[in-house]
This record gives sequence, C-alpha cells and structure tokens, in this order.
Amino acid sequence: MHPHRTTRGYDGFPQRRMEFIGMRRRVPVIGLIASIAVSVATASAVPPVTGTLSTAGYTVIAISTTNGRTSTAIHTGKRFTVASPGPRMTLQLVSPKGSYAGTVVVGRKGAKVIVGIRAGARLGTVRVYRGYAKPVKPLAAKYMDRSRTALANTAGVPVGVLAYGLVKRTATEMSREAQTSPPPGGANTPNTAQAGADPDQDGVPSGMDIDANGNGVIDANDPAAPRPAGFQTFTNLFVNLAETVNAAAEPGSTSRIDSLMVQRQELVFLNVPSGATLDCNGLTWCSPGGTGRIQPASAGNQPQPGGTTTPFPACCLQGGYGLISGTSQSAGDGTEFRIFPRAGSTGLRSGDTMVMRVPQGSGVREVAGAIGFVFNTVPALRSWSAGTRSAAITYPVAPGGVGASMNNPFLLDRTSLNLTFTLWRPQRSAITAAGEPAGYMDIGHLRYQIQLPNAPGSSLSTGATGPVQCPQSTLSSTDANLVAGSGSDVGEVRDQTDDQPASPANTLAFTLDLGACITAKGGNTGPGTPAFVLHLEAMTPSGSDHANQDLYFRLS
Repeated sequence: MHPHRTTRGYDGFPQRRMEFIGMRRRVPVIGLIASIAVSVATASAVPPVTGTLSTAGYTVIAISTTNGRTSTAIHTGKRFTVASPGPRMTLQLVSPKGSYAGTVVVGRKGAKVIVGIRAGARLGTVRVYRGYAKPVKPLAAKYMDRSRTALANTAGVPVGVLAYGLVKRTATEMSREAQTSPPPGGANTPNTAQAGADPDQDGVPSGMDIDANGNGVIDANDPAAPRPAGFQTFTNLFVNLAETVNAAAEPGSTSRIDSLMVQRQELVFLNVPSGATLDCNGLTWCSPGGTGRIQPASAGNQPQPGGTTTPFPACCLQGGYGLISGTSQSAGDGTEFRIFPRAGSTGLRSGDTMVMRVPQGSGVREVAGAIGFVFNTVPALRSWSAGTRSAAITYPVAPGGVGASMNNPFLLDRTSLNLTFTLWRPQRSAITAAGEPAGYMDIGHLRYQIQLPNAPGSSLSTGATGPVQCPQSTLSSTDANLVAGSGSDVGEVRDQTDDQPASPANTLAFTLDLGACITAKGGNTGPGTPAFVLHLEAMTPSGSDHANQDLYFRLS
C-alpha cells in the first residue's frame, strides 16, 4: 500500500503526498465535516441556567445565540447547571451514546416553537422526548427569548432535530421567515461566532447542523456550503481493488462495509489548538474502553492502517480527557489529530457529538459540534477500456486478483492509452429521518481525480513533477452528470448529481489520456517500464474527505 499524507495543496484543498513503498463526565462533542460551537468555561457575569431532566444520561450544552460561545452543563444525577455563555442561548441535548439528540423547546409561536432562553432561567423538570425536550411547567416569560424560534411539525418537534439538520428549506420559506442562507465558505477558517446561529430555522444550531444552509445537501458534499462554525474533521478511506466494498457493486454487503470501516477508516481533526483535549460523551470510538486507536507518528511518517496502535483516550489522558494536541502519539505535525475509530456504519456516523476543550488563560474554551459526514465505502471501478483492451470487474475481487497488486496488474497496449473508466459512486449511511430510505446513499457532488504518484519510467527521486494528480487537460467526459474542473495541474471531473439511494444502475464515466499524464509526471511509455498504480479518488467539494481505490496497470 501507499502511505498518504494530507497537506495543504496549492489550491487551498488538502492534498496528499504519496511515497511509494512496497465512561465519562457528561459533555458534548465535535463535528466534521463537521460543524461546531465555541465557549469559555470561566466564571460568568450572568447567572447560570438550571433544570432537572426526566431521563438520566443526557448531556446539556448551552450555545450563545449572539457570539457562538458554548458551555457544557455540570450534572448531578438528572439535575444540571450550565454556565450561561451569554445573555441569550439555546440548550442542546446529547444522548447517552454520544449522538445529537435535539433542542430544548420552551414555548410556541404560531407554527413555530420558541427555543431561545435567557440567562438565569430556572427550567424545573424538563421532560425528554425523541428529538427535543421541554419544561413540564411553562417557563416564566422573563426567561424566554421569543425572537429565537424554529419551524416545527404539528407535534411541536423542530423540523431538523431528528435528521441532524438535513432538511431542505425552499427559497420561499427562507424568504418568508426573513432568513438568508449564509454565503459559501468552502474550506476557509471556521467562523465560530456563527455556531449558535440557525439561518434555516430547523432547530439545529449551525455548530451542530450538518446542513447549515438548509438546501438539503450535507455541507461537506455541498459546493455552496457556508463556512463551518467550528473546527473541522474529515475521513480517509484508502483501499486496493481486493479490499474494495461498494453498496452498488455488491448489494447487501452491509457486513463487509462494516468490516472495511473497522479495518481502514481514518478520522482526522484539522487545526487542533495547542493543549486541546476531547470529551466524547460515550461515543464508542473515542471514549474510555472504546474501540478507537492511534499510532505513534513523527513528521514525515503518518499513521497507516495495520501498524502498531495504542488505545485512545487511555494512551493520552489529561485532566480526565484524551489529549489530541501536542503529543507525538496523536498529531504528527502538532496541528492534526488522526484516529482509527475501528467502528462500523452504526458506530461512526453523522450526528456523533463531542466537546473539544482548549486551555485559555486560567479557564477552558469549549468547542462543541457534530460530525456531519463519513465515507462508508470507496468509488468502485465497474469497467475500463482502452483501444482493443478492456475489463469488467466483479466484486468481491480475490486477494492478488487482476488489477489488485503490482504483481498482477491490468495490461494496457502502450499504443492505445485513452483509458475510459466506468465507476460506481461511494456511499454513506442513509439518514432516514431526512426522508431517505434505509440503507446506503450514493454520494453526489463529489470531485473525482486520478493520481499517478510514480509515473512508469521516472526516477522516484527526480521523476514526478508538480502535484501527483493527472493534469486537467488529460481528463474528459461525455457523461451528462459530470463537468470538468477549472484547474490545470490538478485535473478533476465534478459530479452534478444529488445523493440518491445506492443502485447498480447509478454509474459515472470519464476518460483519461494516460499517455499525456505519464509524460506530465516525468515518465515515459517505452517498453520495459514497470507496473504502476493509479489512485481513483473521490473528494468532498467543501470538506477534505477522501475515498480512494488503488488500481494497478502495466504497459505492454
């Protein structure tokens, strides 16, 4: 396999350098794609908010609606006390298993519910329902912030809470409610001041909303996504042909998908502040006694699946939480934290909520949010053709099968190197509360690239020039679902399709001028060149998530 190191590329998106070689105190969590919210857990000039939950085990988080600051409640049994992060806030719930569980509703306002709360509120007993909670007795008017509302169904449940915010709001609805979609932000620096906002009024604050602009597309997969409201995460899933699992290529392959995620999935936290620790609220992959593991790493030697690992957070406890910054065990360059969750599709998913705690002066700043997106599978080559040669792939591919290794590559005619790929999209788990059918969704809006890390006939030390991606001029497509990228050195085609239920009928096709790519990478197509690998890569347009399938070829 080929180690991958994520770095910041010339176009501002994370790129990977390729080297060729043969249970807790109750508090909320972070997100990936991840959206987020920030708070200062120091003594506050405003009084706290108190209450007693009807059901034990839930975590309460307060998020300021004016500055995005966050505070996690201190729990004594069912009773909670949370420092007010500002004069006005919303209260968010995290389930005993660490998933986002909704918002506290304190009143009704026509077709909407009131979710705004003022500092010092005494909520009394708060009954927990599926997706929300509300005080048993009416909250005193002086403690309500009636300006903060959310659209709700007839039962009074905010429309977005059960789907983690993945609810499409029409332009008419947004306009009628005097709301505007936040401007696109792509991979820019997180805007933590907006963590408590709710521009689509679905009841989920932007710091925890996986679709903050309410257009029905998960933010990581949305070219028009707003700037994230907190720190960012992304997933990596890199496999060869024999390791590939894809729900369209293999309907009914759930157990194999879970096995792939356990063995190969990597989760990366970006821009980790110095001294940051992580509280995972019982999530199986990052709580004490859970499945998560990390590898020792040093600069230039990133963790890889299959290497020596150590349990997280047991390896790196500090103040009762797992240290994710400033240790060689967790962050190779001090700004990223990489973990192998070793969790399947029900153990690592959208809505996983956690809290990052960052030292600040004599106190602690808290950053809370929810993971928005996880690759469950990788793109899967259905077939390829070049001149008179072609191959159709049947999955699963046996270890050592054709195309799965340097020792048994696909054979290409060196005189016919216009290589057409037909592929199945990668998938994510469906979010049924958003109206998606149970199972897996083919992921739309992804960017597809072909990487040639070591061109045949080139020297490893001097051969390849520029990025490892094949240039834009080498990629073309007549597929109505694809459009060409706008770069030059980094070539890509971009899928225009929305997410849809996984189906063998859903394919994409594009063509690579492999000869031109080899030349651009400093190689040649002469006789006697060794086998080489092409990485078929899918990337999220607004996140940094990557899913790769490695394909081996040789010129004959």
